[in-house]
Amino acid sequence: RMDADMGGLSADATAADRLEALMDGIIVAQVNDVGATATVFIADGFVEATNDHFNGRLITFITGALAGQQTNITDYVGATQTFTVTAMTEAPANNDYFVIH
Repeated sequence: RMDADMGGLSADATAADRLEALMDGIIVAQVNDVGATATVFIADGFVEATNDHFNGRLITFITGALAGQQTNITDYVGATQTFTVTAMTEAPANNDYFVIH
């Protein structure tokens, strides 16, 4: 017999919520913006035209100088695949890969 707390992970409900968000669907995408800033950039590699579709989700960079850095999405414009995020330490480079989770 094993007891389980389904509302918490390591006694941390926030960690459990993050794990649930991760499992809802991971999308791999790529920066497509030579003029990217630390808060706004254009991406490609997926198709989603609905504004605000990704708001509240997390981005983790997996290549480039930002590899391993994570931030949250505060706005998404579907027509241009433009992301606005909480400020990162620097702008992502064109062609850097990231995951949305």
